Amino acid sequence: MSEETRDVTLKKEGNLPAELNFVQDAGAGLENIDKDDLALPFLKLLQSGSDETKKKHANYVEGAEAGMFYNTVTKRLYDGEKGIEIIPGKDVLDNGNEIIKTANHFVIINGEKPEKALMAMKSTQLKVSRNWNSLMQDQFETDPKTQKNVPAPMFSRVYKLQSVENSGSFTWHGYKVSMARKVDNASLYQMAKDFHNSLKASNAAAENKEESNY
Repeated sequence: MSEETRDVTLKKEGNLPAELNFVQDAGAGLENIDKDDLALPFLKLLQSGSDETKKKHANYVEGAEAGMFYNTVTKRLYDGEKGIEIIPGKDVLDNGNEIIKTANHFVIINGEKPEKALMAMKSTQLKVSRNWNSLMQDQFETDPKTQKNVPAPMFSRVYKLQSVENSGSFTWHGYKVSMARKVDNASLYQMAKDFHNSLKASNAAAENKEESNY
């Protein structure tokens, strides 16, 4: 099938249109759906006590094991030992009124079909989050005009995310983040940049709304 006809299906039955061109009508009908109307995808690090790993639980996911990563919206499982590639979009420290602070990292899971998700790091994983933030701040690019080093965009790097087993009074799995490489795909970079900008705009809108309430 040629590139020109791949997204066009011909129909000549009854009163149906001659062409079903989904690309031409891209996004139609979705104009009024915003982030509040969508399920927020979480990238969970499964533990032995996670509902997804219990065969008799309503939330059981076939094949789910402790140490795996799980996208709560796409329902996809990822091998935690093998690891996955992620591109950070933005990090948010949620102080709130909770005693335990949580570091939220919005990321894009790199793959055949990239997925957006939210990673929540709390308790002992806050150290991993801080180390990751430091690693991101240590990335630089050379300005061709001035030959000076400038901070690289957060979303310009691909990181390897793995799960590691920790033992003590009980066994649990934690995160391990390491630098993989620079983003080398233009469309993936644009997706990450757009994701970052949309999150930044949403935060700004939320802050303005809070200020207007005082």
